[in-house]
Amino acid sequence: MTSRATFVLAALSLAMAFGSAAPAARADAAQGVDTAMQSYLHGDYAAALKGLEPLARDGFAAAEFRLGQMYDNGLGVEQSYARAARWYRRAAEQGYGPAEERLGQLYAAGSGVPHSAERAYFWLDQAAAHASGAHQAMIEDERYHALLQLPPAERLRAGEAAAQWHAHSKALTPAQLAQAEAAEAAAGGAARTAAAAARPHAG
Repeated sequence: MTSRATFVLAALSLAMAFGSAAPAARADAAQGVDTAMQSYLHGDYAAALKGLEPLARDGFAAAEFRLGQMYDNGLGVEQSYARAARWYRRAAEQGYGPAEERLGQLYAAGSGVPHSAERAYFWLDQAAAHASGAHQAMIEDERYHALLQLPPAERLRAGEAAAQWHAHSKALTPAQLAQAEAAEAAAGGAARTAAAAARPHAG
C-alpha cells in the first residue's frame, strides 16, 4: 500500500472521532466569506484579509481557498506560492474542487512546492471529479500531461492513490488531518510528515 493510501485509511479512522461544524456555523462562515469577497472585488484587500483569515484558520474550505488566492496573486499580502499552496492544501483536503485544481497546477509547475508530476496528477484527478463540461475537459487535459511525465510504475501508484481517495475520503477538518498525519508518521510516513510540517497552523 502506498504512503498516500496509508494516509487516507488513517484519516478515515480518525474522522469518526470528530464532528463537523454545525449548519448555523457554516451558514455564518459562508456569509463571512461572501462579505470578504465583496471587499476583495472592490479592491479592499485589507478588509478581505481581515474577514478571511479567522474563517480559514477555523477550517472553512472556501475561506482557505480565497486566502490562498490572495497569496497566489499577491493581493493585500506579499506574493508567496508557498503560502498559497499551504492554504490550497487545507481546502483541497476537504474536497474543495477549485483548491484541488490550483494545488495540482502548482505541483505541475513546481511553484511553492517541489515539482511532482505524481502529486499534480493526484490533485488534478480529484478536481476533475468535481468539475463538469469544458472546465472538466481542461482539467483532464492537465491531468493527462502530468500522467505522461511518470514512468509506468509511478502511473500505477498515482492511480491507486487517486482511487483510494475517491472511494473513501470524507471532508476532514485540519484537526482531523493533523491527527491522521501523526498516525502515518508513526507508521513511517516520512515524506508525508515533511509536507505537513510546512502547513500553517491556527494561532
